[in-house]
Amino acid sequence: MAQLWDDDISPRTISRALKKIGFTRKKTYGYQERDEQQREEFIAHIEKMEPEELVYLDEAGMNSQDSDYPYGYCEEGQRFDALKSGKRQGRMSMIAAWCYSTSQYG
Repeated sequence: MAQLWDDDISPRTISRALKKIGFTRKKTYGYQERDEQQREEFIAHIEKMEPEELVYLDEAGMNSQDSDYPYGYCEEGQRFDALKSGKRQGRMSMIAAWCYSTSQYG
């Protein structure tokens, strides 16, 4: 868009112009639409497998800030002060697996 003008145009000016004509900034994602044929082939493949050959995996994650609430209640006109550290902390990721052969129920 900036190439249409002879002068230098800032990204902020372009952003404001796009906003005026109805465009908004969106977060980009790096995934593609799934291939249904490939998905059906995979399902057919795992249906032929024995339970002893399968391993079930589950991934989960949790931010340390998930327990903090961004809102609170107090009397009108009063400021709400919450006990928050303000330090940026990492994310805890967990991966669990279950194998049929190691199950006490199998």
